[in-house]
Amino acid sequence: MRLEDDRFYTVAEVEELLRLSKRIVLGLLAKGDIPGVRYGKKWRVLGSDLRRWHQANTGETEAAR
Repeated sequence: MRLEDDRFYTVAEVEELLRLSKRIVLGLLAKGDIPGVRYGKKWRVLGSDLRRWHQANTGETEAAR
């Protein structure tokens, strides 16, 4: 998964990257499973946090990028 570590991703971008529905992504963010920051009603996910979460949950390594 190609991510820029210092970039914040929107829920729509996370949906596309992970190939999950909006409902699932929002649920994971709300439960704190995916680390994210909420600005008002909008969520943002830092690329480096999303990469770590993805690696921890899929077993993908840095070399697989």
